[in-house]
Amino acid sequence: MIISLYGPDSYRRQKKQDDILAGYRAKHSGLSVEYFDLEDDNAFDALREFVRATSLFDAMKCAVVRHADALGKAEGKEFRAFLKDQLARKESTLVLLWDKKPTKEYAFLLKAPALAQEFAELSGSAQLAFIANEAKARGITIDRAGIDLLSRAFQGNTWGLVTELEKLALLDEKTVTLKTISGHLELFNELNLFTALGTIRTSPDRAERLRLLEELLSRHNDPAMLFNMIAVAPYEGREWKTAVADYDVAVKSGKLEYEEALLALALR
Repeated sequence: MIISLYGPDSYRRQKKQDDILAGYRAKHSGLSVEYFDLEDDNAFDALREFVRATSLFDAMKCAVVRHADALGKAEGKEFRAFLKDQLARKESTLVLLWDKKPTKEYAFLLKAPALAQEFAELSGSAQLAFIANEAKARGITIDRAGIDLLSRAFQGNTWGLVTELEKLALLDEKTVTLKTISGHLELFNELNLFTALGTIRTSPDRAERLRLLEELLSRHNDPAMLFNMIAVAPYEGREWKTAVADYDVAVKSGKLEYEEALLALALR
């Protein structure tokens, strides 16, 4: 059997991989698991040897394989032939991990008898539901305003999001609100990130706004994260929300970079 897990959300992809292996271990007491990175020299040869070798103690074999797309043309062709031979084998399972959807040469992995699941970056209601469920799994509930903030701040960064949820779970508060998150600034950055962004948003002193923005960017904060966080302003008026929405459209349409949008907000 061959199972392909693909897509940029490596956190959920990793979690699915762990669930698959846990399921196999529960069913096969003699399960043998090995990991292969095909970027490494001789990894493909080692994978073939692992699958072909027989043992009285290994009732079932499972190989987790990364970077199949790193193989050269000749070796890639040989690898695809190897995979097709594995499709009908019941005594071994290959779990293939891909950062992107497999190319057309590997299209046979996306249909039966192979199995495949995509892990695209979450957005919108799917991401909000993910945050709520992950928080619940850690014994906490986050209010809608707090979930919205986390969603915007960690868009496309599931690992970072889950790390923050782990920290929030340590606060010993069953219900976590936007106010609670804002009161624990160190959860996001060694800087007073919320305070700095709030000042950029509300201070009448343009020089102060520019100084803080320069400091945040100089510390290698992700401009997209900063923009998404500063945009979360439930108590700001329509003028601010309209300006942020316009800049958001401009960035996503390729007319501006996030740094330029942040500068425009600081200069307003």
